[in-house]
Amino acid sequence: MTTSDHDNTEETLIEGPDSSSHVLRNTVVADLGRRIVHGDIRNGARFTLDDIQNHFDVSRTVARDAMRILESMGLMYAKRRVGLIVTGADQWRVLDPQVMSWRLSGPQGETQYRELIELRQAVDPLAAAGAAQNASREIKNEIIQLAGQLRDAADSGDMEELIRVDTAFHELIFTHSGNSLFRMSPVVLREMIRRGLTIDGQLTCPSADMLYQHDALALAISSGSAERAREASAYIVNESAAKLSSKGDAVEG
Repeated sequence: MTTSDHDNTEETLIEGPDSSSHVLRNTVVADLGRRIVHGDIRNGARFTLDDIQNHFDVSRTVARDAMRILESMGLMYAKRRVGLIVTGADQWRVLDPQVMSWRLSGPQGETQYRELIELRQAVDPLAAAGAAQNASREIKNEIIQLAGQLRDAADSGDMEELIRVDTAFHELIFTHSGNSLFRMSPVVLREMIRRGLTIDGQLTCPSADMLYQHDALALAISSGSAERAREASAYIVNESAAKLSSKGDAVEG
């Protein structure tokens, strides 16, 4: 689970530097990247910098910068005398947070979600154990507070607040695990949590058992118990995996 230079491509449309070229570049990247990943622009499609300039009404510099970002994501490559060629999924940088986010929101959403759950089954328990051993007392207290806020949001039925708090809760554990590779883009994490709480198109509160396990995880980290933190974290991600599996069985059955 790693971050990249493109982690906040879409977020910077709102929060980034106050630069028109910066915003325009990110607009082009977000539009083309999403359309490529969603399959609206097919593998092998060709276009030029002039095409980007004309379509988005941007300067050549903006078009070139956007192309370089998309190329770094593995979504296209430049070929002399041919132009820009869109690549297939086998060449995408699938660990790039922005590519993950686009896949989650597109036709490959279920596949991307399953892959991320499987990755988290391996990583989350280790990150939780690491946080129990390495996080400062201040951070451990914050994790306890977030667990309480998570339960408050569930009690009030405020699903957007619940998603925000749950994202912050797990992001804090990753960040303070003591392993710099145990990171996940908050954008991707938030979308995963939202997808996991969506049933038949509606957001639903997590079960009482899942809330209890979040409390148990926070307490284990706070007390420095790596083993109990590992167990609680494993329970949470394994339940998410089981829920996904049951959805698949229902579709197939």
